[in-house]
Amino acid sequence: MWGYQHSFQRSAQREAKNIFSQLASNLEPHVFLVGVLNEKRDDCHPICLNLKTVVICLSNLQT
Repeated sequence: MWGYQHSFQRSAQREAKNIFSQLASNLEPHVFLVGVLNEKRDDCHPICLNLKTVVICLSNLQT
């Protein structure tokens, strides 16, 4: 998606853990990124999911 997406995701994951740990100790948040292009480009996909550490059932994403 962009050059610093992995650093951003790690930072967002750390912040989510800090926030949710204050709510309850048994919460385990998982952050994943969804990238959407602002303008159409032939060299990129219009939507990009970074799912290296998150498992998502695609049937849950269908409307």
